[in-house]
Amino acid sequence: MKKNPVLLNKTLVIGVLVLFTSVALIPPINANISKEYVDLTTEFYGLGRKHNIQLTPDEAEELDVFFDTIRVRLDNAESEDETIQIFNEGIKKLERYGLLVDMSVKQVQRLIIGRYQKSRLNPISLDENENRNCLIMGKTTHLWVQALPLRTLITLLRLLGPIINKNFLPFLTVFLLFSVLITDIVDEIRPLFLDAHIGWYTNGGEGWVWTKGVNDIVSWNGTLLGQIETEMWNLTGIVGFMGIKIRIRTTPSQEFFLGYARHVKIDYKEE
Repeated sequence: MKKNPVLLNKTLVIGVLVLFTSVALIPPINANISKEYVDLTTEFYGLGRKHNIQLTPDEAEELDVFFDTIRVRLDNAESEDETIQIFNEGIKKLERYGLLVDMSVKQVQRLIIGRYQKSRLNPISLDENENRNCLIMGKTTHLWVQALPLRTLITLLRLLGPIINKNFLPFLTVFLLFSVLITDIVDEIRPLFLDAHIGWYTNGGEGWVWTKGVNDIVSWNGTLLGQIETEMWNLTGIVGFMGIKIRIRTTPSQEFFLGYARHVKIDYKEE
């Protein structure tokens, strides 16, 4: 039986068109399946952990809303017990997002709530923009954080500078190179007693900070600048922070933190 050449050619043309159409459709299908992710870094000051994590854009947006929601609930809390309960719920929520990584909820609760409950002092005279021994949380930009190793290094340099005088520059170079290595190692295995200082760069950071401590509830909202003189080069806003800090690596980066602080003093311009 002879094959019809016209029919054969039509069949081949249709087959080629179907093949090219199928290939053209594959990339859009794969693009719909793959997800984009938002990069985050979580650090636990006082427990010595640092992790890189990815969330979906929806989860990152939920995290942002979650912090604002918790702040409103804390402002409306009617008792100490309710405040602690809200903090505990917040820690559990972070665990559900996978942000506690290898830390348990109880470990983080002991670090934050336990430290707060053990550190309460009798009321003392404080400025209205100041708090001590407090629960703290915040959401800001343009934040810097320094743990104990670098603060110790700066203090030692200030003490040894006048002693070594003429040989200061070569000593400083060698000492800095050695200390940077030590700081990186120590920060990776930071033991329980190491806390952090937090502040904002020269032009300040945008956002809010909430505290409850010796001075009851004190909060700031707007452009934030630290007001505590420490060994750091910039004025510090939060001294003795222990807890979790989350950085969403965008431009500018968005920082969230929740924990305990020994001393907080911030100047701000309202938005």
